[in-house]
Amino acid sequence: MPIKNKIKNKNSGFTLVELLLYITIASVIVGVVSSFLMMILSSQVKNQSVAEVEQNGRRATRMIAQAIRNSSAINSPAVSGATSTSLSLQMSDAAKNPTVFNSNNGFIFITEGTSTAINITSPRTVVSNLIFSNMTGKKEKGVIDFSFTIDHYNPGNRNEFSYEQTFQGEGNIR
Repeated sequence: MPIKNKIKNKNSGFTLVELLLYITIASVIVGVVSSFLMMILSSQVKNQSVAEVEQNGRRATRMIAQAIRNSSAINSPAVSGATSTSLSLQMSDAAKNPTVFNSNNGFIFITEGTSTAINITSPRTVVSNLIFSNMTGKKEKGVIDFSFTIDHYNPGNRNEFSYEQTFQGEGNIR
């Protein structure tokens, strides 16, 4: 009997079904990882927007309250119970007299004496509803309550940039 050489047919590579299966698995993994990364980036942008608004609000609140404490009298709103969109304070230092806070084009400005107005909020935020209320009682030297709202600047109306907070404060003349 002749010995037959058996030739083994070894086809190396993947079948079409295996290839489609691997591509599908890889696509699912890439999709899940991409979604996770987008969620992380969106969360980071939202957190930056919140931090920007809160930082600007705290800074403006602190500056207004400090100016009220350091003033000698309230020029406007002058009478108890009156409200105004600007605050004018009489200062002991002639170079800073009067000190005026107001809102214009979405920013809070401070003007000390005859100097030019200085923006105390960031261009990445928009200020609205700035109100000063004279709450001085009969036995008090001067009390001003104030409030304002800060929005993160969001020209594209994207959700991750959308954040708004209202700040309230009070200042007493010493």
